[in-house]
Amino acid sequence: MNAWFQHLAVLADQGRISELGSGFRGKGAELEWIDLVLWASGILGVLVSVWLLMKLLAWRDGRGARNSPRALFRRLGKAHGLDRGERRVLRQLARSQRLAHPGRVFLEPDRLEPARLPPQLAARRDTIAALRRRLFGAEAG
Repeated sequence: MNAWFQHLAVLADQGRISELGSGFRGKGAELEWIDLVLWASGILGVLVSVWLLMKLLAWRDGRGARNSPRALFRRLGKAHGLDRGERRVLRQLARSQRLAHPGRVFLEPDRLEPARLPPQLAARRDTIAALRRRLFGAEAG
């Protein structure tokens, strides 16, 4: 075993093996602040690039935000062929009923019940009744 260590010591004294650790001694062992700034900038650049790439791919796939009650409401309104004014009335109704997810007005016909309308939407009673029939059929009206 001792012979093995002697052989290793002889190899360490030769050529490049003895110089392997030279970068960790003296001036090479010092870390300057510019090195840290460059490394941090590089890492930040990579992270921003990955984030932008993910956003671009999500946009191209049409996914966008995955959990957006506002986007869901807008899509449901368009799917039902509602114009902006009709969507605005339903959004006001959802807001007056303090719904966290305004799309619930498309699922629950009772939300459009004339008796449940707040006073500020009383003038829109006929519009809301027409929307209720349109969304849920004649049996809901």
